[in-house]
Amino acid sequence: MALVFMDGFDHYTDRTPELAGDDPLNELWDKWEYSINVGGVGARSSLSVLRRTAPSSWNIGYLGVGSSWYPIKIYRHFNEPHYDTLIVGFAFNALHAMNPPTAPEILFYDEDLNLCAEVHPIDSLGRPWVRVFKDAGAYDDYYGPNDTTEENTWYHCECKILFDDSAGTIELKINETLVIDESGIQTFKTGGDSNNNYSFAEVAIEKGIFAGMAVDDFYVLDGQGSVANDFIGDVRIDTIYPDADGDLIDFNPFPDTEDNYECVQPILFSYYRGLFPFEWWWDATAIDKDKYNEGVTVGHRECYHHESLLSLNTPVLAVQQVSMFRKTDAGQKQVEQFLRIGANNYDSGRDIDVPDFYKFYYNPVTLNPATSTQWTEATVATIQSGIKINI
Repeated sequence: MALVFMDGFDHYTDRTPELAGDDPLNELWDKWEYSINVGGVGARSSLSVLRRTAPSSWNIGYLGVGSSWYPIKIYRHFNEPHYDTLIVGFAFNALHAMNPPTAPEILFYDEDLNLCAEVHPIDSLGRPWVRVFKDAGAYDDYYGPNDTTEENTWYHCECKILFDDSAGTIELKINETLVIDESGIQTFKTGGDSNNNYSFAEVAIEKGIFAGMAVDDFYVLDGQGSVANDFIGDVRIDTIYPDADGDLIDFNPFPDTEDNYECVQPILFSYYRGLFPFEWWWDATAIDKDKYNEGVTVGHRECYHHESLLSLNTPVLAVQQVSMFRKTDAGQKQVEQFLRIGANNYDSGRDIDVPDFYKFYYNPVTLNPATSTQWTEATVATIQSGIKINI
């Protein structure tokens, strides 16, 4: 494993996290699992504020927190909380703020939900800095040079932290230049976490009050494996949607006039919030939760073909399958995600107990399971993804 989680913020959006799971506009919160407070949050697509362009059929945007009046935080819990090294990468823009300027704060938590580290890419002196927590609530701060970053400018930040009680390390890069390099330091409380020694279970993106920021192409790596196991530099994360039924279609679509793949496609909507002068018209996509494919027979599978990637003639560092589902009947329902390459199925190996509410699940795959080699654009163009019924 190298990739733990990634999100391009290109098709999930919401303004009302209290309703998460009940409305087609809440996919951001469903995917990130939970949040605190509210604010102007969305996967925006205004050409004047995008980090990069993409095919017109894709709504490439970013997480934009524009409200001056609310703090906000979104959390993502990892599938396997056993990481002693984490690498986080993201593009950011400190859009507007009071003093000091505020770009996203990336927070790491252990399995007991103790705050372990904070990554800050900018302060009032233009310095990126990292805070690590030690024993009895103590912490140390490590700073980069002054005037490394400034407001209203896109940068790429990567930070790698080895969590240890005496041999920890911190490395932070801005635009692929190392600006913080610390080793032989205490980056975790002595003895580690009570249940999972040096284990990290959760990551969060936070924005403070009286500030605005944007973040795009967010990813977390664990430093393991042979590919994407260290700094990977500035990358793009694109989402491709189902565009045709796959080889295995065992479920029943609703409404039954739809093809199966159409029941899991996003829908397009747009609106203008307009409460503040720095909020723009924007579009985003969401899943139409009135359409779905129902599978009830153990062993049945469902998979789909997808849109093509925009060819960049470059290696694909990882593929992440993202699925959303829920159950409506009593009793246990268990599913498993899988990828289909050629005529073979490659199960994720993770049994998922389906909840009674909509929830996203993800399956990050760093190497092509058919060849145990790095992904290529040609392979991604033919891959199918789906789920099977285990119970």
